[in-house]
Amino acid sequence: MDSSEKHDAVEQEKSVDLVFQLPELNSTSYQNHSLENLVGELQRLLKNAPIQKIAQHVNAIKQSFDTQFKALLLTEKERFLEQGNAEMDFEYNPLIKRQFEELYHEYRDKKTRYRKEFERQLQENLKKKQAIIESIKALLEAEENINDTFQSFKDLQAEWRATGMVPKTYNDDLWANYHHHVERFYDFLDLNRELRDRDFKHNYEEKLKIIDRAEALIDEPDFKKAYTTLQELHRIWKEELGPVSKEVRQEVWERFSAATKKMHDKKQQLTEIEDQEREKHLIEKKKVLEAFEELASTPITSQKQLNQNLKLANEIKDSFYAVGSVPRKEQKALSNRFRALFKSFNQQKNAFYKEQKKSFKENLAAKRRLIEQVEALKDHPDFKTTTPVIKELQGEWKKIGHVPRKYSEPLWEAFRGACNHYFERLKAQTNTTRAKQQQSRKELSDVLEQIETFSPSKNRDEDFQRLAELKTKLEQEGRTASGQVANKAEKALNKAISGLGLDENSFASELHTKRIASLKENATELSDLHQTRAGVRKHINRLSDEIRLLETNLEFFSSSDPENPLLKEARSKIALKSDEKEQWTLKLKELNVIKNRIEKEGVENRQESSEETTGENDSRE
Repeated sequence: MDSSEKHDAVEQEKSVDLVFQLPELNSTSYQNHSLENLVGELQRLLKNAPIQKIAQHVNAIKQSFDTQFKALLLTEKERFLEQGNAEMDFEYNPLIKRQFEELYHEYRDKKTRYRKEFERQLQENLKKKQAIIESIKALLEAEENINDTFQSFKDLQAEWRATGMVPKTYNDDLWANYHHHVERFYDFLDLNRELRDRDFKHNYEEKLKIIDRAEALIDEPDFKKAYTTLQELHRIWKEELGPVSKEVRQEVWERFSAATKKMHDKKQQLTEIEDQEREKHLIEKKKVLEAFEELASTPITSQKQLNQNLKLANEIKDSFYAVGSVPRKEQKALSNRFRALFKSFNQQKNAFYKEQKKSFKENLAAKRRLIEQVEALKDHPDFKTTTPVIKELQGEWKKIGHVPRKYSEPLWEAFRGACNHYFERLKAQTNTTRAKQQQSRKELSDVLEQIETFSPSKNRDEDFQRLAELKTKLEQEGRTASGQVANKAEKALNKAISGLGLDENSFASELHTKRIASLKENATELSDLHQTRAGVRKHINRLSDEIRLLETNLEFFSSSDPENPLLKEARSKIALKSDEKEQWTLKLKELNVIKNRIEKEGVENRQESSEETTGENDSRE
């Protein structure tokens, strides 16, 4: 199989493996998509397409999304203002906007990572190709069979072709250096003409095939595809094929250059035609903007005129985007002018709405509505949720416009009176809360002092019971304590526990064992079990999490020596934790037995009560 056939085979394999084809991009590719569809398209590109291939598509999607969302934002703002709200209170950040921003952020992150990896790969390829050149130089001094040397040279050439791009600043010098040493090697092969002539013949045949393909491209109807193929042919000529004999070297290069020049001339002609089309589009778009400029500068004086202008603005926008692409140097200026005109148009529209909402009835109704809301909230018991609402209502009051004097003072007195009533209640509640917090801190300090001054006696059972009581008090009083105080108390308690020869886990185990024993004798209601069962379940869940984490860590030792000390230690910890979990599980089973007993006794008591009631009724009868 020759080089061109190999290349075609590779391309066919790529086509088979490629499960996603980028859509063809033009000036209107994404303009008619909804916001939801644009989010879906961006998500599809990120999931299926190479990150380095989608920049133009992503930019087109973002431009369409931003344009549509700005229009939606203005519509929502108009609706908000029509309802009598203040402009500074307007906020609009819907889910579709957040989804798009998250996807766009993901695109930028992936692009940055790809760029870093690409730069790293370029440097790695540079080192590989420099090493290949040094290896070719070394072949000239190799003391081995010429056939083996030639095979080594062909292998190095294949490795060169398989190695990817290098940084642009090194590309020309690197290629010149490589080509120089390749030619030196062929001069060296002059000692063995058979090998050299055979390679020259192969290269000549392959280059003739490339020339034939290049000449056929001139009549290819799809010029874009043909030009891409020509670039690939140049790559094969330059990187995959070596020199030919001097007698035909100039001839084959001139034929290839002539075919290339015709393609470049054709490209130039097509480019000139496209440039002419873009100039026509520029004139058309400027005419559209002139019509829009006149519309944007006209003041709006009635709702009927506003509706007409909105319709015209949408038609102008559609006309603007329907025109094809313009010269690149004019794109930014046109887009900026278009956005500026839209801004001017929206300013006229907003000015009209603001004039509309400056009416006596709206302001008066708004203030009465706020008074009703504050009156409904002034005695509300939930201060946490009500306070920000009251403050927000106060802010809204300030933003409402003026009303006639005969209404303004009574309305203000009513509104202020309701607010003052609420905040006086809030102040009293705050003082009460602070007093409770101070009392709680004092009680916690007393408990902490008792723990810190605890000293074991000769009676272990009394010491254990004392620490159990202090632990319970600490749990009750420490719920509102700061993290620093809570940590200090926990360390002090663990230190006191260690004085009994126990650690935190063994203390908890023994404590729950005693509690279970007490519950077996004394528990008569399910509520008696609740706290103890919750504590036991908490221990079991914590141990399950620790065992799961240790088992996950074992996966990192999958190929390790079974005698690895770290592996042994991990397995030992799992065994210990599993035994401890089993002990706590047994405690839970004991509690469940007590629970079942209480439930059974409750059912029996209810049955006896029912039977007694039935007997009394029978006696009466």
